[in-house]
Amino acid sequence: MVSAVVNTLWQGAIVVGLTALALFFVPRRNATTRYAAWFVALLALAVVPAVTTFTRVGAQFFNLIRPHSGGERGVFTFVAVGALVDDATRWFAWQTLAVHWLAVAFAALWFAGSALALSRLVASLARVERIRGNAHALTRIDGVEVLVSDESAIPFAMGILSPAIIVPRELTALGTDLQCAIEHELAHIRRGDVASNAVARLFEGVFFWNPWVRIVGSRLVAEREAACDDRAVRRLGGSSAYARCLADLGRRLCGPAESLLVPSAFSSRHSLVTRIERLMSERSPKELRLNYVAVGGITMLLAAVAIVLQAMLPAPARATALGQYAGRDSTVAAACKNPNAEPQALNAVAPDLPKSEWPTRKVETVVVVKVAADGKPGAVRVYQSSGNAKIDQAVVTAAQHSTYTPRLVNCVPTDGTYLFKAEFAP
Repeated sequence: MVSAVVNTLWQGAIVVGLTALALFFVPRRNATTRYAAWFVALLALAVVPAVTTFTRVGAQFFNLIRPHSGGERGVFTFVAVGALVDDATRWFAWQTLAVHWLAVAFAALWFAGSALALSRLVASLARVERIRGNAHALTRIDGVEVLVSDESAIPFAMGILSPAIIVPRELTALGTDLQCAIEHELAHIRRGDVASNAVARLFEGVFFWNPWVRIVGSRLVAEREAACDDRAVRRLGGSSAYARCLADLGRRLCGPAESLLVPSAFSSRHSLVTRIERLMSERSPKELRLNYVAVGGITMLLAAVAIVLQAMLPAPARATALGQYAGRDSTVAAACKNPNAEPQALNAVAPDLPKSEWPTRKVETVVVVKVAADGKPGAVRVYQSSGNAKIDQAVVTAAQHSTYTPRLVNCVPTDGTYLFKAEFAP
C-alpha cells in the first residue's frame, strides 16, 4: 500500500510530463484530440503505478530479450537451517508486522478521505436530480430534453442514459444567447462528456491526495469546454459571434457551477475568459475529428513507460516463482520419511548480474524468503546486504524465481522461512 502511494506520486509526474510534451506537437485547435490524450493520461495515473507495483511483466519481458551474464563467476551457496533461521524468522515477522500495520493505517486514511470526497459527488448528483425533477419542459432537440429550472443559475448537461439540458429561467427570454448555451450543452451530450466527466470525478475522489489527478482533471475541463465551443461554432457560424454570445452570458450568469460537478459552459469566469481569448485569437478552422494516430501514440508511449519502469524497479513485496513446483502430494509423500523439516531449495536460480556490475572484491548477500505451504516463495527481504543495491536486487530476484519445498510439521505443509545466500568473487 505504502509503495503504491509513493509510486503513484513520482510516476504520476512522469505520466503528466510525457503527455504534456507529446501534446506540444498537437495543434491547440484540435481540442478533441487533446482531451482524449489527457483522458488516457488520467487512466495511466492509476494503471502505471498499479502495474509497476504489483506485477513483473515488464521485467520478465526484458529478461527474455537481454543476454544473461549472471551465474558464470559467482559462487552460489545455501545456509543451513538452524539458530540463524530462527533469528531471521523473528526479524522477518517483526518487519512484516510493522509493514502490515503501516499499510492498514494508510488504507484507513485513504478510505476515509475517499469517502469524504465521494460524498461530495453523491451530493452533487442528488442535487442535479432534484433540479431535473422540479424543472419544466421547454423543447426537445435531437431527442434531448431541454428543461427550464428556477433552481439553477447556470445551464448544464446531465444524464448518461437519459440525457437532458437544464437552462435557467432567465435565459428563456434571450434568443441568440439561449441558442448558444443550448448548442454548447448539446455538444457535451453528443461527445459523451457526461459519462467521461463522471469517470474523472470518481478518479479525483478516489485519488483525492494525488495532485497529478487534479492537474489532469483541470486540463480535461479546459480541453472539453474548448472542444464543445468548436462544435457550437461549427453549427452556429463564426467564432466572433459565438465569443460575444459567451461574453454576454458570462455577464448575466453567475452561480455555484463547481458545486454541481457537471459539464457546463460556465464553470468559472476565469475559464470563460480563456475560452473567449482562444476563440478570438485562433482564426484557423477548428479540427473536430479525433486524431487516432496521436492518441494511439501517446497510449503506446505510456505503456512503454510502464514496461521500462517494471524492469527498473525492485520486485514487488510478494511475487510468485516462475519455476514449477513439483507438486504437494509427491513432495509430502517423500518428505514424510522426515515428518518435520524446514524449507529447502528444489531449484535454486543463480543471480543474473551483468558483468559490468560484478564486484571487485568478495561480497555476499543473504535474503529471507517466506515459503508458503505450497512451496511457492512469497515476500522476500534483504537480511544481510552486500553494500551494493544492484547485487542485492539480483539475489532477491533469484530467490523469487527459485522453487522450494515447504516446511513440514508432522508431515503437514505449513509456512516457513528460508535463508537464500549468494557469494560473488572477482
